[in-house]
Amino acid sequence: MNLIDYSNCIVNVSNSILNYYGIKTFNKTLSELDQILFKTKPKNIILFLCDGLGMETLKSTLPIDSFLIRNLKAEITSVFPTTTVAATTSIMTGLYPNQHCWLGWDNYISKMDKVVTMFLNKEKETGINLPSELSCEKIFPYTTIMNIISKEKNISTKFFSPYSGERYNGLSDLCNKLENECNSNNQNFIYAYYENPDSIMHQTGLESNETIENINFINEQLELLSKKLEDTMLIVTADHGLIESNYLYLEDYKELFECLKHTTSIDSRAPMFFVKDEKKKIFENLFDKYFKNDFILYNKTEILNKKLFGINNNHNLFESCIGDYIAVSIGNRAIKYKRKGSEHIASHSGLTIDECKVPLILCFIDKEEVLIK
Repeated sequence: MNLIDYSNCIVNVSNSILNYYGIKTFNKTLSELDQILFKTKPKNIILFLCDGLGMETLKSTLPIDSFLIRNLKAEITSVFPTTTVAATTSIMTGLYPNQHCWLGWDNYISKMDKVVTMFLNKEKETGINLPSELSCEKIFPYTTIMNIISKEKNISTKFFSPYSGERYNGLSDLCNKLENECNSNNQNFIYAYYENPDSIMHQTGLESNETIENINFINEQLELLSKKLEDTMLIVTADHGLIESNYLYLEDYKELFECLKHTTSIDSRAPMFFVKDEKKKIFENLFDKYFKNDFILYNKTEILNKKLFGINNNHNLFESCIGDYIAVSIGNRAIKYKRKGSEHIASHSGLTIDECKVPLILCFIDKEEVLIK
């Protein structure tokens, strides 16, 4: 079961943007977006990513006449795993996870024989900081499409995020900054990352008042922004959706736990296992006994043959990051290595419709909002 379509996903959006600027692409483009960009020929492009704003949540929260729904062009997919580390790196680079190797929140790095929390540059289990010479950015370097566009073309590029790049203080401030950039004399490509509704849904769930208010606020702010722009294509999408999850703990299954060499990698809804050679058959049997109704278990050969993490050429370190098995959640279960650390009401990384489907919202603003037909 795989709801990811690597010819109709967020990676293809990034490649369409490169294609519009006449830059060689890394992967396939999205033909619908290609046609619209070349038809409208916008001076400015804003690629606005709302973390966690999956298709199912969008449709169930906003009315049909809302700004985001009436400008919804298509449903596309995330990448696997459906998690921010993999997906935002994909949209920033135009590469699939197998090509950039930022595979999940936690990644196994063979040269250290450790599982590392990628965005934090810390060992997963101990929280010890990695030495600077072994930072994830140095082991798995990449070039963003912003850097490529600014280097190859006479186009101003900006990256807005609350964590890096051009910082902002809340969504209203972000929209003000986007307005100022696009109303300059420059031709602009801007990638804007907004951390919600993901952060809110982690803490309060999919249908909380806080989540509903935030999604309506996103809709309101982006509609206001659209009325202040000219000659701009606003592309709104998400890295993944979320699903409310119940947690299981491997340490509660003593016989299975003892099959493992060390902690799991990737994420709780797509845990990757490193199993002692002599215990692999035992592990498979026990996993099937306890978890078969909630997860699909793939061995390493199946992971590679099914191209779960993406198509085309693998990163030279990709196979070294892959464990012996990965369990992909197809229901509402999540698996943690031990009973420690934070737990989220809503989470992601699995292969359900809620997590995989994301919107492609396109609004071309000339003198007024133009619905893309």
